[in-house]
Amino acid sequence: MRLSGDFLGSRAFRWSAVGVSAVAGAALAVSGYLLFYPTFAFHVFAAAALIVVLTMPALLVLRDERRKRHIDDMLPRFMEDMAESHEAGMTLLKALEASSKRRYGPITGELRHLAAQLSWGVEFEAAFASFSSRIDTELTAKTTAILLEAMRLGGDLKAAFHSTASFVREVIQLRNERESQLRPYMIVIYVSNVIFMAIIMILYQSFFLSMASGSAGSGGFMSLPMSLEGYKVILFDLVVVEALFGGITAGKLSGGRALTGLKHSVTLLVVVSVVFGLFFLDPIPPAITDVEFAPSTPSPVKPVRVAARITDPTPGSGVQEAYLVWTSDGWRTNETVKMDYSRTSELWEAQIPPSPEEAEILFLLTAMDSSGNSAVNDNGRRFFGYRVAAGG
Repeated sequence: MRLSGDFLGSRAFRWSAVGVSAVAGAALAVSGYLLFYPTFAFHVFAAAALIVVLTMPALLVLRDERRKRHIDDMLPRFMEDMAESHEAGMTLLKALEASSKRRYGPITGELRHLAAQLSWGVEFEAAFASFSSRIDTELTAKTTAILLEAMRLGGDLKAAFHSTASFVREVIQLRNERESQLRPYMIVIYVSNVIFMAIIMILYQSFFLSMASGSAGSGGFMSLPMSLEGYKVILFDLVVVEALFGGITAGKLSGGRALTGLKHSVTLLVVVSVVFGLFFLDPIPPAITDVEFAPSTPSPVKPVRVAARITDPTPGSGVQEAYLVWTSDGWRTNETVKMDYSRTSELWEAQIPPSPEEAEILFLLTAMDSSGNSAVNDNGRRFFGYRVAAGG
């Protein structure tokens, strides 16, 4: 079944389509909240939800703009055909009926409606006002007002149609020139968004990532109470806001309406979400390497220091926490000790308390980053361990 253009352009269809996109976007945002909050992935889901919400209104506005542009471009041809028909001796009604049989794109159906109204005895002013309201373009409203005034005052309708066609052509030419002159400014907005994204990525890679030397649990980034994941969220949200309002500004410049910019906003949001999703999303768990303990021959009176190098591979969100899990009875029971990051040695450290003589101690290390990825190093399921020496 094929949907008619009238239905696609109806207010009921528009509201239904916008409502469906809003519900779909809200469902996507809620899913992201339930699955990923408060990680960076949730903000990517939120940006995707915003894209879903804005896409349908953007498509409707784009369709409406193309329809209106097509109508405006057809108006001069319609006016000249009316002038020729009137010059051939046809009445205004006969000229409209003849024109309604020609192809003028979206105007054709409305001309048939107008001709039918006039044949039913509807007054000229009421019929043309209804025609202008249905077409709903600024240029059509101006043209209709000029023609109605010409018919009301009398005179040569042929000259009125020709002069109106010339007026419409000049307006269209001015519109095209205006768009051509403003196009570089719209391109500047796109370029500025791309540059802003590049600066953010370079800033994160060269400054934030290199200055981060621990985790949120050990003082955070540069001793501030925020992890790399938190800075990712802030930077990404800044770029999303820039893309949203940059697109609206581009639409205001190019089309004179903020709604015209929705298509630009959606385009920029898609680029931002894809680029930053690939660059910032952290699917890789921390790496636990260089596990060591000291002293190499533990005694029953001194604790044993366990240390390891724990890093979060780029693009990392930062190691959030690490734990030492140990047992002295073959894993029938175990103890868990939180590890601390040492800025001096750049290692994560914890201590196993003194154990009885000849006790066999086994241990493993676990770590989690700020994106929720966890890692375990259990020495290939053989575990790390040592035997406590006899005597003090």
